[in-house]
Amino acid sequence: MLSSYKIESQNIQTDKDEFVSAIVTNKEGKIFRFIRKDNQKLDAGKTDMISGHIKNNGEIPIQAMYREIIEETGISYKEVRIHNLGNIALPHPLIKDKQCCIFLAVIDYTQEQLNKSIKERATEKEIERAEMLESFNALKQDIKNTKSNWRIFYTEELGQKIDFAQDLFMNTKSYEVENLI
Repeated sequence: MLSSYKIESQNIQTDKDEFVSAIVTNKEGKIFRFIRKDNQKLDAGKTDMISGHIKNNGEIPIQAMYREIIEETGISYKEVRIHNLGNIALPHPLIKDKQCCIFLAVIDYTQEQLNKSIKERATEKEIERAEMLESFNALKQDIKNTKSNWRIFYTEELGQKIDFAQDLFMNTKSYEVENLI
């Protein structure tokens, strides 16, 4: 279990991560990418991963990841299995020295079911829809694409986390939720 993560409050830094993000796949191994709505101020119309900030209220990374998945897709926490893949540094000058805890999220949804959930149950309305990619390598190529919100964060380290997610997916017989304690 990841126990140290970084949150900033004014000028005080604790050792808490600030961001979480998920590589979302269904049980057949198809990867979901998410398309941001055209009316968004930040990266409108670009592809994205489910991501967000860890709240300063004592939230731990896995709780933040569940919250973000629920808010952005409308999927219940009971409908997703999450595996912690570890942290990556976010290489961008505006977010210097920030960490992101990356997760693999496995859901039992088709593209149509997920899009219906996003449209009807998501409480955050940043995502327009989900689209399927055929493989984890296709996700890497999608992120590197200039139409991806994550293109500025793509490093060899993120590529390795995606490879780790693929290995974990292929070698995991039951998609159990990571323990919160």
